[in-house]
Amino acid sequence: MSDLIRLREDSWIDKDDQKLQSSSWFYGPNVEDIYNSYLELDIDGNGTLSAEELYKFGGVLPNDSIRLTKACIARLFEEVVTYTPVELDYKGYIDLVLALGDRTSISSISYFWKILDIEKTGHLSRENILYFYKEIFNSLKEHDCDAPSPENVVIEVYDILSCQDPEGPTLSDLISSKQGHIITSMLLDVTGFWQYDNRESLQQQ
Repeated sequence: MSDLIRLREDSWIDKDDQKLQSSSWFYGPNVEDIYNSYLELDIDGNGTLSAEELYKFGGVLPNDSIRLTKACIARLFEEVVTYTPVELDYKGYIDLVLALGDRTSISSISYFWKILDIEKTGHLSRENILYFYKEIFNSLKEHDCDAPSPENVVIEVYDILSCQDPEGPTLSDLISSKQGHIITSMLLDVTGFWQYDNRESLQQQ
């Protein structure tokens, strides 16, 4: 860590190189930010994160605004944590941060697909879409925000992915459509859904 920070501060690094470094998760201060965010979430100080602790996660970087649903976190613990006690260790936390950091990547979409595909059918069924959207719908209503009807969200997901399969879209559909990151954000992140639903007004701003 000290070597990376010293490297950043050396005068021979030009501004372009500094900009490139600052966008990398291997950039010293970014590594430190990840670790500090982990420590802040670890309220009981036992070195791992419970589902309740992880629910307070809002991102790592200053401009992050992430609010993963409890349904998302519950499924994440089912898929990622394979030991007892069922808590997320630092390696698992880094995997989550990296997946959220580049949601358009195939690895990120595949990561979140494991959460979405509850029954392991290989399809994102209508029932699964409704299950994940329910919490987002209730949260939007609680904050006096417009909340599309659940059935309209199901139709929207199918339309975004141009899916004609009545069983629902597959992982391949999410990847090939180049829209998979939108679906994972819509169904697992309250802020992500709100930003998608208000994309036109946000673009104007």
